[in-house]
Amino acid sequence: MKMAKPTEVDISLAMDIARIVEDLEQRYRPALVFGDDDEDLWLDTESIDEMQAVVEKIREIAARGSIFRVVLGMAVAIDPRNAVFDPDADTLELHPILLDALRDAKRYRHLRSLAPGRLLDMLDDPGPPNDELVGELDREIDELIGQMPA
Repeated sequence: MKMAKPTEVDISLAMDIARIVEDLEQRYRPALVFGDDDEDLWLDTESIDEMQAVVEKIREIAARGSIFRVVLGMAVAIDPRNAVFDPDADTLELHPILLDALRDAKRYRHLRSLAPGRLLDMLDDPGPPNDELVGELDREIDELIGQMPA
């Protein structure tokens, strides 16, 4: 699925709104609303003025961009159907399919750097398929790559 990528402004406003919501969850007076020098620690949820200040600040921040692009962007990125992040990991880690593709690309670049002429000759006359040796070839190439300076 393709969608608009969030801008730095979008990400910044999402972080600001998240800070306010986290403060509200703890019943603190959000510093982004009342300032860092605010003497009062606790939000008076019975005060219409304080609650209105919070809502107005959230509206002001939200007007800077699109929080939806940030939230939907993350939802799209972690959707298992898109195979960007590993659905079985608790952290944001690349999907195993992508890791395999990166590893294969590194193998290909290594082979290409060794003997492009011989590889082209083999492409002209590939001979019979030999699928049994694929795993061994991958291991040998990985070992060679591991010995190369970084």
